[in-house]
Amino acid sequence: MTPRMLCLLFFIGFAFTGTAGADAPVPDQAINCQKGGCIADGPGCDTKAVPGQCSFPRARAEELCRNHPQCIAVNCNTARRDCQARDTRTLAPWVGMTSIVVRKHPKPVKDQAINCAKSGCIADGPGCDTKAVPGQCSFPRATAVELCFKHPQCIAVNCNSARGDCQARDTRKRDPWAGMDSIILDKD
Repeated sequence: MTPRMLCLLFFIGFAFTGTAGADAPVPDQAINCQKGGCIADGPGCDTKAVPGQCSFPRARAEELCRNHPQCIAVNCNTARRDCQARDTRTLAPWVGMTSIVVRKHPKPVKDQAINCAKSGCIADGPGCDTKAVPGQCSFPRATAVELCFKHPQCIAVNCNSARGDCQARDTRKRDPWAGMDSIILDKD
């Protein structure tokens, strides 16, 4: 690998590190537009950089994508200072491109619980505290969404407002329950 390529990879890695909720950049992979076309405009978009496509400054690409209603990923040419918004996650090999899927952090829904599925609760797995609530996978409240994203079965978390943890769920069905907050993740 040449020194120039190492510098580019360092710059790309630096530009995308430290942003909460983001997947790691995927070098030499592109996310192309869907058959219906590219995201063309919307909040935060520069529509002149690449005609017909929504572009974000590289340094703010994840943040702006997270706030755009259609954007779920960004596609970045390593030779440019911007990234293009994407509404798909499908990667394709492409040397010189770097892609990143952007996780959107959903807001908790107050006074709504997500109970365990009929088959039972998620009992264990990566990041689980299995002692806080016996028989259930619990995450610290501050990192519950991130840990749920990393857990293969978790698609939601259920949080009692009186506790400092949340329980992992593999169902999205909400039920009214005062004092409970629930968060459903977009893991498609």
